[in-house]
Formats: sequence, C-alpha cells, structure tokens
Amino acid sequence: MNHKVYLILTLVIYANYLCFAENALDLNRGYPNILVRVVTRFSPGGPDLVLRIVCQKLSERMLQPFVIVYSPGASATIGSDLVTKSSPDGCILLFITAIFLIAATTLQILPFNSLKDFTPIAYVGAVPEILAVHPTLPVSNTKEFIELAKSDLIN
Repeated sequence: MNHKVYLILTLVIYANYLCFAENALDLNRGYPNILVRVVTRFSPGGPDLVLRIVCQKLSERMLQPFVIVYSPGASATIGSDLVTKSSPDGCILLFITAIFLIAATTLQILPFNSLKDFTPIAYVGAVPEILAVHPTLPVSNTKEFIELAKSDLIN
C-alpha cells in the first residue's frame, strides 16, 4: 500500500488545528457541554498513548471531558459498530488505524460500511512498522524473504 493511500485510509479523530492553532477554536461557540466519548480498538496501557495525549489536549482546549472508551476485538469491528449505532451528534468519536479498513476487505460481514458510515476528520500520524524474522531464517531483506516464501523450501 503506497503512502498516499495509507494516509487517506487512516481514520482518526485528532484534529491538529484544535490542539495547536490558537485561533482554531472559539470556546464560546457552544459545543455541547457534555461528556465526549472517544472509542478505540486498543486495550489500555501502551498503544493508546497517543490517544490519551490527544484526549487530554482536547479536554484542555474545549473545557470539557473527552473520555476514552476501550473496545478491543474483532479487528476494530466492535468499537466501530458502537459508533455507527450512536447518535451523530459529535459526542462519540472513533480513533482508529488502518486495520479498520483492512477488516472491511477481509471479513465477510460487517454491521457497517467502512467507507460510507464514517467521515475522517483528522490525521494524527503514522506508526512505523517492521518486518522481523527468526535469526536462523536465511534472509536479510524483504526481497530475499519473498523469494524464500515463493520457493519450495518453506512449502
């Protein structure tokens, strides 16, 4: 997947202009003064670090609580379904990664349409990924790994 496609497909909730641009937010505009829930597929304690920082900054800027709702499992389907069934009032948001769209291509039945039922509102960033193999595998780069995978040595 090329970088541009990855950026387009990554759905996230963090609006950089809300947290970093001084004039981007008018606190007197009347955003609902209620709890905003941010649903994520991550479990607490690790991968959700960025989300915790985002929610803290949004709470500070908007002067109201942004609370993380942890809903791991089923390749993000459980949390995503929760968001699609909620009222579209801006008080429940979805913090998601590309796995959300990958699930749409690999799972037979989803209770929502990944491309039509959600609107991406912000890009938070990219997470570096690595491909690692056991040290005894006779490869030192991706090309060699693919060649080995296609060969009869593994099959």
